[in-house]
Amino acid sequence: MPDSAPTPAPDLLLDLRGTPEEIRTAAQSSAALLAESLSGTLQLDFTGGTDGPLLELTGTRGSITLEIRGGRLDGWVRHQQTPREDVRRLDAEDALGLDDSRPHSVALTVNSAGTHVFTDGYEAFSTTQSAWLGDIGLTGISVDPHRLMTPLRFAAWGGPLGLDAVVAQAVRPEPLIEFAAAELSPRDARRAGALARGTLRAVLRTRGLGQGGTALAARGERGVLSLAVEDGGLRWRVTRDGETVADHLAPGGWDDGEWHEIAVTSGRGALQIHADGHQVLHAPGEAFFGDIGPVGRVVAGQDLDGARLWGEVRTAFLHPEPLSDHQLKRLAGVRPLPTQALFDTGQDGARSHRIPALLALDSGVLLAAADRRVSIPNDAPNEISLVLRRSLDAGRTWEPARVLLERPGTPRPAPRPSEAPASSPGTPRPAAEAPATPHPAAATPGRGRLGAAITDSALVQDRESGRLLALVDAFPGGIGQPNAEPGTGHNERGRLLLHTPAALTSSQAAFTDSQTAPADSQTAPAGKPCDPCALEPDGRVLREDGSETGHRVSPDGTVTLNGRPAGSIHLAAADAPPEGLLTARTSFLQLLTSDDDGATWSRPRDITAQVKAPWMRFLGISPGNGIQVRRGPHAGRILVPAYFNGEPAAGAPAGVTPSTFFAAALLTDDAGASWRLGSPANPLSPESTTTTAAHAAPPAADPAARPAIPSTGRPASVSTAASEQGGAAGHTSLYESALVEGEGGSVHVFARNQHPSGRVAHAISRDGGETWGPLEFLEDVPEIFSQPNAIRVSLTGGGEPAEAVVVANASQLLPFRGRGVLRITEDEGRIWRSRVLVPRHYVYQCMAQLPDGSLGILWEREWQGLFFTVLPLEWLLESRSTGL
Repeated sequence: MPDSAPTPAPDLLLDLRGTPEEIRTAAQSSAALLAESLSGTLQLDFTGGTDGPLLELTGTRGSITLEIRGGRLDGWVRHQQTPREDVRRLDAEDALGLDDSRPHSVALTVNSAGTHVFTDGYEAFSTTQSAWLGDIGLTGISVDPHRLMTPLRFAAWGGPLGLDAVVAQAVRPEPLIEFAAAELSPRDARRAGALARGTLRAVLRTRGLGQGGTALAARGERGVLSLAVEDGGLRWRVTRDGETVADHLAPGGWDDGEWHEIAVTSGRGALQIHADGHQVLHAPGEAFFGDIGPVGRVVAGQDLDGARLWGEVRTAFLHPEPLSDHQLKRLAGVRPLPTQALFDTGQDGARSHRIPALLALDSGVLLAAADRRVSIPNDAPNEISLVLRRSLDAGRTWEPARVLLERPGTPRPAPRPSEAPASSPGTPRPAAEAPATPHPAAATPGRGRLGAAITDSALVQDRESGRLLALVDAFPGGIGQPNAEPGTGHNERGRLLLHTPAALTSSQAAFTDSQTAPADSQTAPAGKPCDPCALEPDGRVLREDGSETGHRVSPDGTVTLNGRPAGSIHLAAADAPPEGLLTARTSFLQLLTSDDDGATWSRPRDITAQVKAPWMRFLGISPGNGIQVRRGPHAGRILVPAYFNGEPAAGAPAGVTPSTFFAAALLTDDAGASWRLGSPANPLSPESTTTTAAHAAPPAADPAARPAIPSTGRPASVSTAASEQGGAAGHTSLYESALVEGEGGSVHVFARNQHPSGRVAHAISRDGGETWGPLEFLEDVPEIFSQPNAIRVSLTGGGEPAEAVVVANASQLLPFRGRGVLRITEDEGRIWRSRVLVPRHYVYQCMAQLPDGSLGILWEREWQGLFFTVLPLEWLLESRSTGL
């Protein structure tokens, strides 16, 4: 990844300045100078007020293009390789405002970790692809090919610039007005009043805790505005014609006597406050100087009545445009954070990667896992494989991605029509004519929604043995959480049940593509019925009377009948030959183990029968990481977060419906040899003590005779309507969750939910995850129906050893899921400090503490990829924000 540490600067090969035409002409003649470069940096400074191409690098073996689209940065890298063209989109969707006719910098850096895209000094996007000018056989450079922009500078370096150097090279936004006294001149006040949108920046401090007051105020013919420090927080207030237009408070502790750079930005439909280059408030609606009419007076360091700030304003500025997060970081001198893509769209031909899992091992090895979504980016039903990368140097470099588990019927990605432009944006280019390489056991290739899925992984390590455990959901072809049928898919002896394709009457048809099954696919095989039959450990298939069917099933699910291929047990019914056998159309749980730091892995072991009840439709992993309890009576126990829903059937607790989900923990006290399911954090039923799911370890007995999950006897924490809670009346549904150890060996759960409070659900277990205390919704931790992650970290420094809990999640609908925030508490959640990592598109994440004490986080932008960022704990601990 790009390194934030000082490194020797690479040679500056090209630095073109002058008129726009001089820059365009000189760039065209510079291709030979750069044609042999295999790594390096390019930077283009420009102004522009419209969409259009910025830079086109063409060659004999590919191209690299950048363009402005919708005011954002977009682009493509196309590298012709054998057997297919490697195409990546440079989708810097969060780089806003590049069409505001103000100067901006765009830079590209390529190193061994991939391609990195920067806007105004900070990384906006990256891919795992490392194709550079020499790789594409560079023959032509075209800066501003359509002459829609104004190039200001085009520069090239012979190696990748360090992160700090990229920041230093970026253009610095210039203000329209700078304060040189406590009050603006009448002319400057009038100019300020003309700004319907823009940015106000002020460098200020109070004289100590509890002190504050007005830092800046303005009066116009129609109203007033002010920026103030109140109770340590930052308040922006605008009134117009006696009506409050905006009144926003960013809670925090900026009354600490230190200098802080505060920025208020109004534009693009929102009002934002930044403190020291970090966003601390984002609210819908704009409110700026133009709202208060012609402005006659603007003062700094006091209010309009002359009451002085308990502190001082060193300087202030007004910018005529809403500065971006990157521009504000540039002005505040924020150190960039090293980031790189680990999994991305187009990598190994996959349509997308999602669902991060990250684990730091005791040996120092770092593991990162993800879903590889082969041909479409959707959740299951879909063809999805589990992939893994390892780092042996704390995340600086990574081994190539490799498949840990995939199903027959889910071949490695075949070439597909490219979305990339051929020579100009919007022109499709056909993919290379290369054949697919199907799984050797696949009878019929998986097809999008008909594919089998290995999805939602969680990683954990047993400290005593060093063994790694990877738990993951598994679905047969055409099945996912929405259409999974009730059942464990196993008989009373724990044997996997198999069915003929004709016998399955799944609801999957509603979820498939327009593709249809072969005409003879519903023809039942001759002989005695096999609905269901049972799979024996040696691969034989037995009917209920104990006779053999003639089928054999290999460990990967491949089926033969009397020695002839008969498909796979994991295929969709529409893809299976009529003589084949299939698993139940439900969800399964698989366990893989490694005893050599993830270098090699065991075959998957199905643990579904140990933990799933017959009435459950879906029981799946909450992706990310599990934990092993370190303290208290349950020290050594491993817990992995899970969630489930069910069908109101025999043995199910009262009130269970498919729309109600429950969060619980999978528990093992023997390093994964046996498993059981603890009670859910949201009670199954306040009055029910009915049998729910298995609590005992295998060998499995009759499911109906299994011990019940203990009833807590607690009422549900809320009792609002189902439409408000995402569950049956009287229940609050909990979905994916994260577990973290607390004081004395207690366990905290933080859960995704649909509660109307819009806050993360939280409960504490005092018995190692078996049962849970009262459910609450944390006022300081917003929730937008997205997976949370939490870890316990060690704090280094002088004094007694200390620990803290860090929680991360997407915290605001923008209206897409976004605003990735990390929060830290050193007192079990009584006080939280927070900082925005990603102000815009951000969904799932997983964290791990690295050997040097820093924090690694693997996070995603939905379908665009998974990115690994390293940040020092001080980045979070120094934050003064308490209300994100």
